[in-house]
Amino acid sequence: MGTLQIQPKTVENLDFWKEPDRQSKSADLRISAKHLPMLRNQGMDFQVMINDIDQLIQQEEQDLSSREIFTSNFVPNNLTLNEYHNLDEIYAYINSVASLNSNISKLIQIGTTFEKRQILGLRVRPSGDWSKKLPSIVVHGLIHSREWITGAAVLDLIDKIVVKKTFQQTMSKLEFYFIPVLNPDGYVYTWNTDRLWRKTRSGPTGNFQCFGTDANRNFGFKWQGPFSSSNPCAEDFRGIAPFSEIEIRSLAKFLHSISSSLRGYFDLHAYGKHFVYPFAYTRLVEAPEAEKMSKLARLAVSRINNLPSGQSAPFSVGSVARSIYNANGATIDYVKAVLNVTYTYALELGPSQHAGVNGFLLPQSRISEALLESSTGLFTVFEAIARGE
Repeated sequence: MGTLQIQPKTVENLDFWKEPDRQSKSADLRISAKHLPMLRNQGMDFQVMINDIDQLIQQEEQDLSSREIFTSNFVPNNLTLNEYHNLDEIYAYINSVASLNSNISKLIQIGTTFEKRQILGLRVRPSGDWSKKLPSIVVHGLIHSREWITGAAVLDLIDKIVVKKTFQQTMSKLEFYFIPVLNPDGYVYTWNTDRLWRKTRSGPTGNFQCFGTDANRNFGFKWQGPFSSSNPCAEDFRGIAPFSEIEIRSLAKFLHSISSSLRGYFDLHAYGKHFVYPFAYTRLVEAPEAEKMSKLARLAVSRINNLPSGQSAPFSVGSVARSIYNANGATIDYVKAVLNVTYTYALELGPSQHAGVNGFLLPQSRISEALLESSTGLFTVFEAIARGE
């Protein structure tokens, strides 16, 4: 199989790794080699980016086989942040962090999944004072299960804030909720069965008995529209109803429970190099406090883009719909429109569309680069919230 860059999106029933975006006017598409003549016949311009995706997956599996596996008897410093870790390891790690840093962190469960797995996270108060109300921030990864770098980015934040106590004086003015894996069923499936699985694992649904819903098209704000699919077999299937997915119902219920203090919300994705904010459903309506979000995002991106030489393509800033593409039922639209959280963002991590080549299969050799970019941008927003902006 190969990954293609094509213009524009005219071929249906294919796996679009990157939808056509506003900036590059192109898309990244996973397609069987047998379909190349069809693209040529339609007059589509394309460039083969990956000749053999299976070979990349096999190389990744080989790299994973030699990783340092984190077990329940390890201490947090044993976690190798420059390697990927499965769900059992991630949960062992956050349990270890909570146990050995109980004065500033607590293990939380926000819900369960379709396959009855726990959705675990950490509640963190760097000040160690649990008695007073503080501005809170939620960061979660792996709402799309194949975007492994996003889970690694959340673990990196836990390491910096809880284990290494980075910027403790500033961070002590805040409360954090870190959820490394929002879609545990899908994430386990990417390790055991299909590395490129994106959706939840609910179902089967429809005439073709397809599984899963795009969790980031399932929120109950502007859920039904042209920028998600009603086809259960599609990668962007919106679900049979708003909040049909138990994982998304659990997240929404949790967010409502802390909404009075919630000041920052970050939904991490891959891949692309974008620091974006609501709205996703339309370009025609500006989100409340859009200029405020934009100003802080531009500062964050300026810091990311000024990192030492060796970092790859620059990040872009803007609303999702104006910068990348439209989407219905997106998490950040719901959090902004319904919960009115001031600083609501989605970050696209990992390689840029043109420099990326490997797409979702970001090699472990490039994890550290992505984590540096992510933490640099996120800490910029954290600091602003701590200042009361």
